[in-house]
Amino acid sequence: MDTHPAPAGAARCALAMLACLLPALAGAAHPNNSIAPRIPPATPYGYNISLSNDPRRRDGERAPVPAETPLPLMDYHATEAQAGAYTAALIEPAGDLGRALQARGDHREALPYLRRAIHLARVNEGLATPTQLPLLERVLASQLALGDRDGAAGTQRYLLRLRLANAPDEAARQAAVAEYADWQRGRYLAREGFETYRFLVDLRAVNERELERLEAAEAAGTPAADLARLPYLRDMLRTEYLVSRYEGERKETIRMRAGSSANRSYAPSQSLEAEDFRLLRKYNYRGGRQLAERIIEIHRAQPEPDRAALARALLDLGDWHLWWHQPGSALRSYREAWNLYANDGDPATDPAALFPAPRELPVASPFFTAAPPPDEHLEPAEGQARFKVNRLGQARDVELAVLEARDAEAARTALYRMLKEFRFRPVLRGGDAVESGELTRRYSYRY
Repeated sequence: MDTHPAPAGAARCALAMLACLLPALAGAAHPNNSIAPRIPPATPYGYNISLSNDPRRRDGERAPVPAETPLPLMDYHATEAQAGAYTAALIEPAGDLGRALQARGDHREALPYLRRAIHLARVNEGLATPTQLPLLERVLASQLALGDRDGAAGTQRYLLRLRLANAPDEAARQAAVAEYADWQRGRYLAREGFETYRFLVDLRAVNERELERLEAAEAAGTPAADLARLPYLRDMLRTEYLVSRYEGERKETIRMRAGSSANRSYAPSQSLEAEDFRLLRKYNYRGGRQLAERIIEIHRAQPEPDRAALARALLDLGDWHLWWHQPGSALRSYREAWNLYANDGDPATDPAALFPAPRELPVASPFFTAAPPPDEHLEPAEGQARFKVNRLGQARDVELAVLEARDAEAARTALYRMLKEFRFRPVLRGGDAVESGELTRRYSYRY
């Protein structure tokens, strides 16, 4: 009697059970689980969809109408004839002439005079003279008006170096880095050029350099306040959100075939920036969590911690956990923030004020909600949604009304899918997350 079929059948059954089990295990895997790694789908909020009434949207901004301004040509030529072509006395007339042309909207004609003033300042006052700063800002404005984004990028990098070299205090350094970071984020969100991940690597690096500077100063015996690190750490956390949402480049990598190597495919070599970004993506969850935890530690280490600032930092950590589909860890952080207010002995502080209503994530990253640039590949639409948010931060009982769209049915389907992918900071009451009441919100989106 043949006894082999029975074990074979049992084996097939076991394999079938294993095949059913593996997807479930992968789906339940932690983002940084090396056995079953999984990057959760990123919420589209802030990229293809945002609240219509968000005050941070950039829709509708218009350039000011140029005014007719008299040109101080006589001042410029008289000074040049009297004192020479390289005199310091020519800096102001050259700058005035450039500003006058710029005010009239003649940006192309203004740039040579503004650059002339910058060159004269460097020759007469030194390479790092602060006299260049307002002139460089004028150059940047004209480059942007002319659509010269590459030239503007170089000017921004130079402005950052010059501002840092002339910063009188830490606050000025923080402001300079913040302005540069906003610029780089804007370029990334606008998908300028190819390999846009380089903007994210640069965003991370510029803040890391400032943290290293503070650490080096501390090691050399110069006390550095922990609070000075906070703006750089917060900006790095914002960058981690962008890294998590990165979807790759639109353009395909070009592969070449030539000569006797027709069967061999060549691709561009990986750069150091590409490797840095690969590691940023690989450890994105852990990197963001560690940044949020470091911010919390700094607040707690203060002799008199700022309760409101510490609560915000705890909320930010909870948001990051929820962004990565870790509701248990998120609720622990939210409860810590709740207890901070509930147990402070002050009846005037209401912990419910920390959770007035569900908030679309990421709350801590306002640049996500700025109106993105038009996209020729997507249709614009306006929609209204009624829904509830459960204790895990998910939209439930969704009802939709498409208000403006070329294809109402397609727009409705896209809005529904986007809302189902959203994560919201939930409402807490009595220290625990609860389902919200019905919400009505209007969204502008692309599909």
